[in-house]
Amino acid sequence: MNDNFLINFKEDKTTNKVYFMGKYMEIYIPSYYFNLNMARFINEKVETLGIFIIRIFKEENTKTNALLHIYKFPAKVTTVPTSISKEVKRINGNEDEFYVLKYYKNDIFLDSTIFIQDSTFVSNFIDLNNKGKLPSFLDYEDPVRLQIECISLHGQSFDVPGCLMEIISSEIQRCENDKTKSYRFEATNKNNKNSTSISIQALPSYNNTFSAVTFEDIDYQLIGSINRTKKGVKEIESPLEKVIKY
Repeated sequence: MNDNFLINFKEDKTTNKVYFMGKYMEIYIPSYYFNLNMARFINEKVETLGIFIIRIFKEENTKTNALLHIYKFPAKVTTVPTSISKEVKRINGNEDEFYVLKYYKNDIFLDSTIFIQDSTFVSNFIDLNNKGKLPSFLDYEDPVRLQIECISLHGQSFDVPGCLMEIISSEIQRCENDKTKSYRFEATNKNNKNSTSISIQALPSYNNTFSAVTFEDIDYQLIGSINRTKKGVKEIESPLEKVIKY
């Protein structure tokens, strides 16, 4: 967080809690987190993946000139808002459904600055990334960086080179207007404004017919291949096809 945000919070070193010290704050948690084991309600508390949007307002009834910050901590955090509502919000050009957590002065932003290392959480986070389900408000380079940070924070090591994670992440992120193209080839400024994430399972359907029908869910892949043929989309020959041909 930058200094303008930090002045709105105070950590109690004896209890390890972090309190909100401003007048009014809202936190936006993507609603689908709760369906993917990335968030849950615990009585008045909310336990969630620490990737969400924070907006701090000068007054509750004044929603202009708010400070906006994207909180990026790839671990579970627990927070205690005063109230919660479910709303559709348009933020940074993207419209999504969020749980809106509302805070007033002295409310608990973080119930504890200490988190438990959890290998299952790491597995769930990687699965979330591979399904293209990390929030659309993240920047282009965030998914792979947060995945590596998540593995490290939880004391895990998969002996997988970082470059392989980068390749996978870059393939998942596609051009918003043409998902057959990887965003890294089109980007002039690598942010999320013109990119979208897809599931790694959907990648073959955007490459070529041979790759698609030799992958899982052949029915879905066949439909995609037929549509691609009808549109006259030029296909890229896969390495395996070259081997078979020659």
